Amino acid sequence: MLRSACLVLLAAAGIVGLGACTRVTERADSSASTERPPVREAWNVRFAVQEGGRTRARIEAARLAAYEGDSTYTLLSGAGAGTTAADGEDAPADAGAPLVTVHLFDEAGQPLATLTAPRVAYLESRRRFVADGGVRIEASGGKTLTAERVIWDEAARRVEAPGRVRFSSPTEQFEGENLSADERLETYTMTRITGQATIR
Repeated sequence: MLRSACLVLLAAAGIVGLGACTRVTERADSSASTERPPVREAWNVRFAVQEGGRTRARIEAARLAAYEGDSTYTLLSGAGAGTTAADGEDAPADAGAPLVTVHLFDEAGQPLATLTAPRVAYLESRRRFVADGGVRIEASGGKTLTAERVIWDEAARRVEAPGRVRFSSPTEQFEGENLSADERLETYTMTRITGQATIR
């Protein structure tokens, strides 16, 4: 189960002794306050989230910062999106890509979708990723979702996008609000929908 699994660091660009097992509470999100210094911090990170020995997500970020306390979570950010070190210094110049990239995989290990966003928080206790700051998901079959904020619930295998969203596929183009979808973006609902679809 992912709940008992740890985040596995695949590469941390010369960071030695960085553990990525982080306990997380429900209150954190990717825009949460980071007033206290992180307990672990690294730049140019790549790691995987595993479930039952299978990779469910592969993540690349310019910065990883783990916070513990009343609100415990791992915050990932791209260059220029909250990448200031705890001591107030700027992140190293080679801090990586401007966005966090999350490659999602299905139960069989096949590519499912790719999410990009300036900030992503990982809440292990709820098995959720919360991405914000302008999120884009590209799924198989030419499906694309853009939203300000997206929540991927790994346990339920669902994607939620509160607020305004745009969804497109080879046969549909919609705008609406409050999208709820399966993680493949095949079945979805949203409110205040406008757009067009080709019916074959």
